[in-house]
Amino acid sequence: MMSFDEGLKPLAETLNNRIHSHSIGGKEMPAEYTIFWPLFETFMFWSIVVGVFTFALLLYLVIKFRSGDEEYDDPDNIKVGVFPVERHNIQLEIAWFAGPTILILWITWIAWQSMVTVWVDPVELEERDQFEIHVNGAQWGWDFEYTESITTEDGTVIGVGDSTIGEVWVPCGQEIKFNITTTDVIHAPFIPEYGAKEDAVPLVNTYMYFTPMENGTYIMYCAEFCGDGHSVMLSDVHVVDNPNDNFECNNV
Repeated sequence: MMSFDEGLKPLAETLNNRIHSHSIGGKEMPAEYTIFWPLFETFMFWSIVVGVFTFALLLYLVIKFRSGDEEYDDPDNIKVGVFPVERHNIQLEIAWFAGPTILILWITWIAWQSMVTVWVDPVELEERDQFEIHVNGAQWGWDFEYTESITTEDGTVIGVGDSTIGEVWVPCGQEIKFNITTTDVIHAPFIPEYGAKEDAVPLVNTYMYFTPMENGTYIMYCAEFCGDGHSVMLSDVHVVDNPNDNFECNNV
């Protein structure tokens, strides 16, 4: 009888091949057309600005106020001095407090807006034109059941009620709705390309939404530790042209 470790070896090889291929053709971060990309650029820009300013100031102060060769009348009884009154600068102190505070509040605000955009009113979502797929997680894989038909890259038609295991096909240019369940422990489908992640909780239906705008194949991970095979719980998300839509997708 094959041991568990032996059973995982082919999965581990598949994992390495998938990650290698996706590191070339895909991105392990949100696509530029998602709301998370400008958020990432904003955070990165201000992180660099604040980092450069902080370390430049630190270097300047270290050099300027480095220890000298001061002489004391009584070196065994040195007393702490008083900060010179003429060096007080209330405007600088206010700016030093107000500047970072405003920056942090602004970054918090734009981060909150991205979250509000993703987590919208469920009633409003029901009125949208969505391609819904039932996603079920189980140690250690994903299976997908289709509520609408779709044609794969090679012309194979996946009909209503059909299922695929380990890979899923979605139409480009249309909002996708994952209706997520699990038959054992907690999992979490995560697609870095769209910055989309949601928990799969036993006995609870959860939902994940994203809209692919580029054809290609992207990887879906499990982002919740779920046992020995957690790292190989992967699926391929194939984005194909939507014959019912005039939207022209970019090929990657």
